[in-house]
Amino acid sequence: MLTDACPRRVQLRIEGKSVLHAPTALYRGVLVGEVLREYHEGQAWGVTPSVVVDTVAARVRNHFDSEGRVMTDSVDANIAEIHAEVSSIVALYVARFADRFKNAELIGCELPCRMQIGKVKFASHLDLLFRDTHGSICGEAGRLVVWDWKWRQDAPTRAYLSRNLQLALYWLMVQRGSICVSPAFDMWNKYEENPVVMWCHLPALKPFSRATTVKDDDGLEREYVKGDFRPERNIIRDCGFRNGMQHFAQDEILKRVELMRRGLDIAIPDPTGCMLCECEPWCRRFDTAETGLRTP
Repeated sequence: MLTDACPRRVQLRIEGKSVLHAPTALYRGVLVGEVLREYHEGQAWGVTPSVVVDTVAARVRNHFDSEGRVMTDSVDANIAEIHAEVSSIVALYVARFADRFKNAELIGCELPCRMQIGKVKFASHLDLLFRDTHGSICGEAGRLVVWDWKWRQDAPTRAYLSRNLQLALYWLMVQRGSICVSPAFDMWNKYEENPVVMWCHLPALKPFSRATTVKDDDGLEREYVKGDFRPERNIIRDCGFRNGMQHFAQDEILKRVELMRRGLDIAIPDPTGCMLCECEPWCRRFDTAETGLRTP
């Protein structure tokens, strides 16, 4: 909620005021997250991605059905293409990272986490938490790593990541909060360590679609041709959160909470986003429409 483009939408979802549909972005995001979770937690590194995708897709559909969430016509019409795209990305992910993750200490995927600052309680989930035993992923042997999978059109800049309150919250939770390392047995751990927080930009696993010149993993300008794989620095983005900056992150998070409590949603409505938003019928507006009724 802290970093959603529209905090008002998140609040309405919490209140149960949303249209339960599953557009392409939601379905694809949930599917790829659950597939990658299967690889990490099930150590399924040798299994063909399309097989895992088909198996997990059935579970995702069942979960959506249990929520009363309906697939949009676009998802149903393009389901084969969505599955093929997810399988392709997962295959590239496995090829890039499987050997290194085999040597890392997995703590878990989709782990509940919680923390309290003063009287304010926070709760969230971590996509993936592991200890980089040999330092082959984050570059520092033994460091805890919070790894956040993202499938978005635009790659994040360092300026964006360094101010991202969602990722900063994860950073603080590992240091000051509790992590549920075994949801099945409700086992919570306190790590009290300063983790590395990394954004994994899944679309960047795809090879270049045209010739381009970017910095390689050594920081040197290099010309890549169509079909070349992107340097790892384009896929894994370290947020660079620095020890000693915790109180600044905490202050910004509490500031955002206070603004939301005052009803200041810090969101700029946009024509397309508001039209497609599942919470639109319940959102505040300034014409004659009654709350809870969609207008043409």
